[in-house]
Amino acid sequence: MLKAAGGDMSKLEMTIKKKFETTRSAQIEGEYVTQLDLEGKGWDADMIANSKQWANSRGYLRTSEIHGREEWKLPLKESFSYGRAETESGEVHGTMDVEDRDIYIVRY
Repeated sequence: MLKAAGGDMSKLEMTIKKKFETTRSAQIEGEYVTQLDLEGKGWDADMIANSKQWANSRGYLRTSEIHGREEWKLPLKESFSYGRAETESGEVHGTMDVEDRDIYIVRY
């Protein structure tokens, strides 16, 4: 590049760009459940007790006004996605002084 600018750095202009993009997203879906709901999903007694304790420690335990049973808010489905895009571009601008000279061609 220095040669393209005629050896003069004041005549060389260069721009380099590099861009990285990372996207992450997570989605958690849940609902208030009762012991019967979790038993219907195939949860055993230990799993149900642990989920109830987890919800209680976070303030997610309540008694339903509708049916009068305890229910607790649980995340039942979690999904995520991750993406990465990398873009690279470059620009080089140069100027060069050209001198007009006589050219001699020698033929053999």
